[in-house]
Amino acid sequence: MKITTLLAAIPLALAADQRPMNSGGIPYSISNPDPNSPPYDLSFSKLGEYFEVYGAISTRYSQVYWTRNADVPLPDDIIKRFAGKVMAITGYEIDQVMKTDDGDKSIPIYNAYNHHYFAWLNGADSDLVYYPDRTFHAPNPTHWAPKSKSESQTAYPTNIVFKENPGGEYRKSYHAYPCGYAQLIHSPSTFILEPMQIDTHNRNYSKLATDVNGYEPWFVPDSVKEYVDHSIGLSPLIECPCTDRITRSIQNQSSILTSGTCPALLADEATCFTSIKELVGADNVASTTTVDDTGLPKGCILSPVKGTLNFDAIYNSNESSESMCGPSESIVSKVRGFTALDDVKTSISLSIDAATVQIVVTGPDGGWFGFGLDASSMADFPYAIIVDGDGTISERKLENHGPGTVLESQLVRVGEDKVEGGVRTVTMTRDVDGKSSDHFTFPTAPGNVNFISAVGDSVTIAYHSGRSVGSITLIPSEVESCICAPTQMSFLTYNNVTTDAYNVFCNEAPRSDMALQNNPACKMETYHGGLHCCKHQFFLTDHGQEDMIPEDVDEYFLKFRYYFEEYVEPVESVELEKTEASHKHLTHWVFLIDDAVNDYEEVQCEDGSMCQGMISARLTADQMGLEDKPEDYSTITPYVIDAHCHAPSCIRQELYNEDTGELLCAVEAKYGNGTEVFNEANYIALPPCLFSDLEEEGLRKPFVLERDTNLLAIKIFNTTHRHVGQMAQFTGLMRYDTNTV
Repeated sequence: MKITTLLAAIPLALAADQRPMNSGGIPYSISNPDPNSPPYDLSFSKLGEYFEVYGAISTRYSQVYWTRNADVPLPDDIIKRFAGKVMAITGYEIDQVMKTDDGDKSIPIYNAYNHHYFAWLNGADSDLVYYPDRTFHAPNPTHWAPKSKSESQTAYPTNIVFKENPGGEYRKSYHAYPCGYAQLIHSPSTFILEPMQIDTHNRNYSKLATDVNGYEPWFVPDSVKEYVDHSIGLSPLIECPCTDRITRSIQNQSSILTSGTCPALLADEATCFTSIKELVGADNVASTTTVDDTGLPKGCILSPVKGTLNFDAIYNSNESSESMCGPSESIVSKVRGFTALDDVKTSISLSIDAATVQIVVTGPDGGWFGFGLDASSMADFPYAIIVDGDGTISERKLENHGPGTVLESQLVRVGEDKVEGGVRTVTMTRDVDGKSSDHFTFPTAPGNVNFISAVGDSVTIAYHSGRSVGSITLIPSEVESCICAPTQMSFLTYNNVTTDAYNVFCNEAPRSDMALQNNPACKMETYHGGLHCCKHQFFLTDHGQEDMIPEDVDEYFLKFRYYFEEYVEPVESVELEKTEASHKHLTHWVFLIDDAVNDYEEVQCEDGSMCQGMISARLTADQMGLEDKPEDYSTITPYVIDAHCHAPSCIRQELYNEDTGELLCAVEAKYGNGTEVFNEANYIALPPCLFSDLEEEGLRKPFVLERDTNLLAIKIFNTTHRHVGQMAQFTGLMRYDTNTV
């Protein structure tokens, strides 16, 4: 089913000035009002003008929508008005709506659930740039993020991100900044949205997603039936359960060294010889020998047989040897590797020297097949080699769930294709170095290259009929090397088609207590639900329930309203009266209490009684996930602190200065208790902590954190029932002491 990514912007909204946009239900509030001042003004009336933008979503029941939508131009009058000027974003509101003849109509959270979102305003001096390492903006599914153009001359931000309270709490958690502070953007031009939505709409109970009949349980996967509590008013699908569509696998990746010594040795000679046979193929092992030699590195050694493609397998049992792996002097060596994927019936072989790589690929004849290099999913946007059903070769830069763009070819075919037994073999050569940033540059040292492979029934590239993931181990073909104890890679596969690595490592205390608590999410084998089982277009119901999913598609929008003012620059001329800038720019920060896990599991109380659990993290202010961090800063001053946690279990989150014991921010979750929008049963709102330098604001004064200030973050949650795919974050906006904007 094709998922649309339409975005639309509407003109500046001044005629029908309705504030707030999200009226009724749980009232807007903050978590830290100043008891010695008048109540803080939460009406949005002081925030200036506004414009609205929409991001389209399309899903069937139990389906996930999680991708970056196409960017959209802002209204023409906004672009023209702020060309070469600076806009000050003073706040925003978000809702999920359907467009009707009577205007926008909100969708209750029990029919469509926002797991989280990232949104950007991008300026004319900013481009979307591909980053191979996407961990800097996890949990986003893409590698793309805005970045200022190299030729940009402005001192002001050219793009800004919005991700405070980025989950189910997004609609009635207050998103506005203290007076005189804003997110600044120069020449704003486009809006980019990357939402994660889960369809929980019971179409048998409520015909329209906008119906406010309340939550009515529907069919769910077997994996949650033992733990589900339907009385909470929300579907268990919001927790991204791993269904029987998900299969798990573990692959060993060999570790090969041509210098130094192995951090961990293979256990014995039998393990050594078996590993080498698996690595190079049993037919390519000329001999197996056990020695006791201080002149050789201890453990398992792979030795090429000169003038052949074979290897000798040597096991050195001398445990006192201090000899290093590899040759005694630096030698530029050739490496080669081969991997076959039985599930999609493809294989790839690489032979690499300092300048050239020979590539041999095989796949089913008659249909297309391909390989995306240095990738574990299409979300990595890899360089790919595609062979059409007629043997035509092309190079592409893949998109997430798309064929991407054709690249200028570097490949040179060697000889004629060979087709035998329904298998096509194609041999090619190419320069090691890619001719552009989109072309893969092949490694010339031993190691592993992850790749994805797909096959299709059509002659030319189209949606694949099968997909898998693998790794090529590149081994030295001219010098000796050490074969060390392998590392294990865990993988989750959806519907036997889409495979992704499960790269979760639970750090030790004090940064996180996930390892100390032995949280089930620390290991792929005990992972029960979360983002890894909840990718774009996945269904969160079982295989056997496929026919129960209606064909009906809910098409709706995430609606963003941005409040703004015109930024006025400071005046410092000696001829004129000196004035300060109208707004000071705020910079983002975010950290996860569960650290690298990102979506941990809340384990049920042993006796099933009403009880609470807690997780915590200790870190310094410099480790808070500070964005745009200058090297020379000394302190930061937070002005906005937001919590992010999920209904229905989240109770509160607390942030302390552990050096002084001062409670910096405590956020108590507020829950709805009805069926109407913004007050749905167990709909969650998380009021922020706001700080201001102005006496008349009615807010507490801000505090200052040194780089090495020690912080303690805590989340408290209800564990009467098990909850998977849970999050625990603090995020917000702050200023460095070095800020000049």
